[in-house]
Amino acid sequence: MHRADELCNPNNRTHGLTRTAPDRLRIGLWNQAMKPSDQNSEGQSDSTPGISSPAVGAAVEFKPRPAPPRHLPPYRVLLHNDDVNEVHQVIAWLTELTPLAHARAVEVTLEADVQGVSLVIVTHQELAELYRDQLRTRRLTVTIEPQD
Repeated sequence: MHRADELCNPNNRTHGLTRTAPDRLRIGLWNQAMKPSDQNSEGQSDSTPGISSPAVGAAVEFKPRPAPPRHLPPYRVLLHNDDVNEVHQVIAWLTELTPLAHARAVEVTLEADVQGVSLVIVTHQELAELYRDQLRTRRLTVTIEPQD
């Protein structure tokens, strides 16, 4: 085929560029995947290659949408005052075992020391139970309760 014929040929989409072997392979695989029934009167595909459409009048099964995720109810982790632990050690354990910054851990510890109880953090039940259990291993008095 001459160069002028290549440029004028509507089936040649390379616009005069030489097709490489991988291009020819891709085109060949695409053509194999296209079924004659998948093409309309103009030869264009009506659907995705290799995926057949359901027959007209065929029952199509729809899956129900999953329910949106529910938010877990919040729980409060409370630190109680005790006469066993020293203030600096309680601060260190709070910063080690919870996401509290040092300044917030100082506030929580001093509030528990003065008022008898202090709110450490509000989170979902499972994580609140984890914080409670970890802080109890350090001999701190910690409870959890639902935030209502």
